Amino acid sequence: MKERLTLPALILLGLAMTLSGCTSTSDSGGGGDGDDNSGELGWALDLADPAAEGEMDDPSLLRFRGTLVDDTGRIDDQGTWLFYYGDLEGDRQQVLAVNVTLTGQVITCWFDAEQIDPFWTELPVYRDAEDWVDAADEALDAAGGVAYDYRWVQVDPDGDDDYSESENLCLVAYFTEEGNLMALVTLDADTDEVLDLDIEGE
Repeated sequence: MKERLTLPALILLGLAMTLSGCTSTSDSGGGGDGDDNSGELGWALDLADPAAEGEMDDPSLLRFRGTLVDDTGRIDDQGTWLFYYGDLEGDRQQVLAVNVTLTGQVITCWFDAEQIDPFWTELPVYRDAEDWVDAADEALDAAGGVAYDYRWVQVDPDGDDDYSESENLCLVAYFTEEGNLMALVTLDADTDEVLDLDIEGE
């Protein structure tokens, strides 16, 4: 299986996006107050896609991740949606990361492709993460549950064919405040079927 980014690597990547070389736009005015669709995957994608199109001729979404995702599939006020785009017809040397916060702020940053190590396959359009969260939470509860403080959601193509019947995978990860991974649920991103469940220490 292709090794996906570890928690320390993700933290470093988030810090890197605040450094020079990244471009930040002003807030969109669509801040999340719970009364609209702010914080939802589709809302964030509607902000990220134009930003990617402004940086690339033909962007394809390769991976995305939601940090601090609540029970409804939205990010909270400290969370972000992070989208990775690449040019499938280009030299595949760089990947564009587009980070969307709950206030509607959009940050774009270029990375060498080897830093992100994506599967070079375009993802379908997904607009809601709630069903993934529901399915993962139910599977975790059925297995006895774990104590956790927040969850992340990540979607990738199944580039290594780890699950022969699934084209795209959703990973729902459960962490403590200290950043310890307590459980990881792997879903078929298109059917919400639970494919695997790993609990720390079991």
